[in-house]
Amino acid sequence: MIINKRIYGERVDEIAPGWKFIGAGNNGIVYSISKDKVIKIFREDIVCDREGDILLRVHGNKYFPNLVEIGENYIVREKVDGECLKDIIKREGLSDEKAVKLVELLNEFQMLGFTRIDVRLKDIYIDDEQNIKLIDPKGYFTRRMHYPRHLCKGLKNHGGLNTFLEALYENNPKLYNECMNNIFRVENGKSEEKKFKIFKKMKKKEGKGGFYGIGQTNKFASELKLPGIDGILNDDDISFIDISEIESLL
Repeated sequence: MIINKRIYGERVDEIAPGWKFIGAGNNGIVYSISKDKVIKIFREDIVCDREGDILLRVHGNKYFPNLVEIGENYIVREKVDGECLKDIIKREGLSDEKAVKLVELLNEFQMLGFTRIDVRLKDIYIDDEQNIKLIDPKGYFTRRMHYPRHLCKGLKNHGGLNTFLEALYENNPKLYNECMNNIFRVENGKSEEKKFKIFKKMKKKEGKGGFYGIGQTNKFASELKLPGIDGILNDDDISFIDISEIESLL
């Protein structure tokens, strides 16, 4: 579809009888209006403008629903099929294959020039063919988040964080390091200092030791000053990881 001014509508103030309620959130309410389209009516026009701008800029991308129409307070877009990834993980955990797909999604964010390299589990849907689609795109060109903070927090709460981190290390080591550098936070005087100062288990193959989870060579590990487990246990503010998961990373 060619995006032009003809897709712009006026305003929606009434609900048609045939519309089927799907859900509501902080930003608006969503109805199914046909077998393949939904309408989202926003509480604030400015939020509609921002979400519409994102969908315009990523129109045709496989990870986002195609845009049909934008109005002053609504968006009509392609209906997203499948199941919420949050529900899948709560039921059966995060498989290696889905973890890799999450990394591919973040890689795409970087390719698209997003300033927010993050997404919430509740906004990720996976269909029967294991394709990923996102709903409610927010802040990808206006907010700055250079690592998947909310994604990691959701995976910590519902399961699969370690599986995801392993896939991230294997498929995007630079983003992995950025992510791990920000997962742990400690108080340092008056300011909060971000740090990651533990490393994953030694990966031994054929009698050779390699640092798994830091980088490609021992150089990366030698540049990090790693505290002992006692130092970690004494930290008052650890963002997402509980103690049992910290121990599993060593």
